[in-house]
Amino acid sequence: MKRKITARLAVALLLCLAALPAAAREGRGKPGDGLWRERELLYATDVAQSSATQLLGSARGFTPFLAEDAVLLLDGEYALRGREAIAERLATTPLESATGRMSWEPLRWDVSADGTLGYTTGRVWQDEQRPDGTVWRWYGQYVSVWKRDHGNTWRLSASLRGLVSNDHAPGPGPLPDLPEGCAAFHPRERDHGRPEDPAPYVAEAFATDAAFNTYAATHGIGAAFWTFAADDTYGGDTCDRGAPVPDGPPSALTWAPELGGAAGSGDLAWTVGPFVQKRRSGLAYGKYFSVWVREADGSLRYIVDLGSSSPGGERL
Repeated sequence: MKRKITARLAVALLLCLAALPAAAREGRGKPGDGLWRERELLYATDVAQSSATQLLGSARGFTPFLAEDAVLLLDGEYALRGREAIAERLATTPLESATGRMSWEPLRWDVSADGTLGYTTGRVWQDEQRPDGTVWRWYGQYVSVWKRDHGNTWRLSASLRGLVSNDHAPGPGPLPDLPEGCAAFHPRERDHGRPEDPAPYVAEAFATDAAFNTYAATHGIGAAFWTFAADDTYGGDTCDRGAPVPDGPPSALTWAPELGGAAGSGDLAWTVGPFVQKRRSGLAYGKYFSVWVREADGSLRYIVDLGSSSPGGERL
């Protein structure tokens, strides 16, 4: 059985490589930056995981792509840590419903200059067969961070994903496309030297994330998100940082990074942590996932920032 599953996954990966969009296959972006092949393989791996999950279900199709220390963030749940814990959860409660099939599509993706870390983000959906024969589509967003293993294979290191009901159901409704003017990736001027110890860059990402939270407390949430956003940040409906946002009242949203990682080249990092939001009805708890890129001025700025709810308490 394992051989059959492995063979199916291999076929799925080959099909995804053949079906790559022209932009990815031609290495859209800065000519000669040397990263187009790594981006191509990263894109294909993410799509292959989606195809395997749709074909085999998440219990058998999703988990083979995970790193040993993978982290999975699902809406309404605490973080699942480790491939074994994720596999156990999906074996009893898969990502898809009993009558549904789940798929996703990366809309933006990129890799670090040293080719050791990458991210994918885009749309996820599930088509669910209802008792009356109609199909109900649920859709949402996801972000994943991938790292190279010793076999030079991309492995899922951390992922946040969630689904919301489609207002146009029953029947497959429209899915959000990449906003006009958005490129799949934006290569930057980067040092292609030998990878260094990523630890200082992880610490820098944590410090930047903490400064982001502090800025929100003193300048307001809108001003903070604008100040710490990359020029081409992706939020699901735009890839434009937009006009400066004036200071506002102290943010009712607070957060702190708890997990994270970075490339040894220092140009790509990620942070994950819990957040708390003060509302009139009380406190709301959740978790967030931020992907950070090195800008031309040397600063780290988030290019993707997504969140989902948690059962309660200030814990991841």
